[in-house]
Amino acid sequence: MDNQLCSLPEFLQCHQLSTLLLQRNNGLIAIPEFFDSMRNLRVLDLHGTGIESLPSSISNLISLKGMYLNSCTRLTQLPPNIRELVQLEVLDIRGTKLNLLQIGSLTWLKCLRIPLSSFFKRIRTQRQFGSISTFVSLEEFCVDDDLVSNYVLLGPT
Repeated sequence: MDNQLCSLPEFLQCHQLSTLLLQRNNGLIAIPEFFDSMRNLRVLDLHGTGIESLPSSISNLISLKGMYLNSCTRLTQLPPNIRELVQLEVLDIRGTKLNLLQIGSLTWLKCLRIPLSSFFKRIRTQRQFGSISTFVSLEEFCVDDDLVSNYVLLGPT
């Protein structure tokens, strides 16, 4: 973390790794397909990196409990196989360009943190508002007020 990383190795043999902290490396814009050997990883913290997407090998993290993607301002999409992370309990997507539809298959989450702008994009109809109710195991739901933050930083338009 905070190492000014710009790239990662294409392959890692880390069978016993339980925590991977890569946060606050804004120059890190791509994650290689290197999660194949990390089946015991429980925490993945990528917050504040410059990533635009996650590799499909993310689905190999079968023990992952927490994934922190907050402040990944360029992150616009997740791989479709994200739904295979059935042990995932905590997901933080505040400060990303992700929306509820992209994470809607993760109905077992216990803690979900999203940006307010993402929430508003999806609740234009009652049917879309119902997408929150699909997260049947939620114990903590946090909606970050990024709209006010943007207004304060940028001023009125």
